[in-house]
Amino acid sequence: LDSVAVVLFTSLQGTTKQSLIMPMLKQIYLTYLRPFIEKETHNLNFRYASLLMTRLVAFHVPALFKHFRQIGFLHDFYLVQWVMTLFAHTLPIPQVVQLWTYLFTQKVEFLFFITTAILIQLKD
Repeated sequence: LDSVAVVLFTSLQGTTKQSLIMPMLKQIYLTYLRPFIEKETHNLNFRYASLLMTRLVAFHVPALFKHFRQIGFLHDFYLVQWVMTLFAHTLPIPQVVQLWTYLFTQKVEFLFFITTAILIQLKD
């Protein structure tokens, strides 16, 4: 959550909207991050996310899917960092803010389409 806070603080610093950072962090956590945390144990759970990414990559980038399969690469290696920081560790802050503009108008599953698009870009 600290990476998300840095993006919010950086983008709202010096504006009259700085007081919105904490309520925004809470809403971001509840909507986009909490679905990946088990209620009982508070552990991260990316089983569904990993399965969804496997299917999306297989459909949209079959060559990359085949490569991942051959080397035994698991989607968890990047998913946790990308999703739990909402890409704040992956992209420059201006791009993250632009991405969040679209993301925050969508459901949490939209994260996986963004992830697929980033994989396609990195592949090339």
